[in-house]
Amino acid sequence: MPRDDILLDCGATGKGNDTDGREWRGDASSKYAPPNLASADAGAQDPSVPQVPYLTARVSAAAFTYSFPLGPGRKFL
Repeated sequence: MPRDDILLDCGATGKGNDTDGREWRGDASSKYAPPNLASADAGAQDPSVPQVPYLTARVSAAAFTYSFPLGPGRKFL
């Protein structure tokens, strides 16, 4: 897997696969997420929307950032 291939599921814990089989990692306690931020689950979700990565979110009353160590070359977000 390339070093810059980061699939981060904001607000989630552990790992989960999306409908295409890609593995997403929860940002809770990860090296990428800022510490001490709350997470939230969607109160309702249309069944046509995949749970991973759309069921959870990271919540904060103040601005915060994620930091990713990236290698040289083009990036796709």
